[in-house]
Amino acid sequence: MIYRFKILLCCLCLLIVYVDDARGQSSNFTPGGAHVLSMGSAGTMFTGIGSIYTNPAGLTDLERFGFDVSYDRRFNLNELATVSLAGAKKIGRNAIGVSVSRFGYSAYSENRAGLTYARKLFDKVSIGGSFHYLGYNIENYGSANRFTFDIGLQSEINDKLSIGAYIFNPASISLTEEQDVPSRMSIGLQYTASKKAKIYVDVSKTINRSPEFKFAVDYQVVESFSLRGGANISQSSLHFGPAYHMKNGLSILGGYSFDNRLGHTTGLSISYSK
Repeated sequence: MIYRFKILLCCLCLLIVYVDDARGQSSNFTPGGAHVLSMGSAGTMFTGIGSIYTNPAGLTDLERFGFDVSYDRRFNLNELATVSLAGAKKIGRNAIGVSVSRFGYSAYSENRAGLTYARKLFDKVSIGGSFHYLGYNIENYGSANRFTFDIGLQSEINDKLSIGAYIFNPASISLTEEQDVPSRMSIGLQYTASKKAKIYVDVSKTINRSPEFKFAVDYQVVESFSLRGGANISQSSLHFGPAYHMKNGLSILGGYSFDNRLGHTTGLSISYSK
């Protein structure tokens, strides 16, 4: 009984957060597990396989191919978990990828599947986009299926500074007469402070919601081990996570965040790039 009450209370808190800020919109889960979680979702300038969740233009930084398996559990509840799978391959100046994600449980779930294409236009400019299937299911009420797309850009300004932009669902498609699948856009900067430290700054905006300001730091302690941390200033959440990189291309990442309103979230990612 106490556990059911905990689930209900957390879901009500989530509804207050999302509905009060974005009336008439569906929820907006973020796939990507520990990589995204530990960096406070400041992902507009992510590169490699992890970028397939946050800005597909970053896929052009793959050497040959990569895959990712990610999981996160919001506020320590299995019912609020997200599972993500992705794979991508580099072909010349192009990259193609696929991804699938699921949020929720049997009573309510959101599913997403995407086909991604990215291309390096010039030595310092890359673009990418994905075509997405979105599926929503509410037990005893039915389901809905929609299609949308996203598009992203990344450009290297100089050896230390890069800039990017990303937009998801620019057409703001309708889910019901009173609900929309929210459009989301972001602009990000990556600053290489040293050989070991990179700083990320993101400003994101979901339609009918206030902008979110995020920043993160990726610090390479030694060649095979990194520490990552960040914050979402607008949501008063703190983020942290370690990353262990093996010589065979396999990486294991952990993620943790604390939200002042709803508690803590944990995540795990296993990725491979070669």
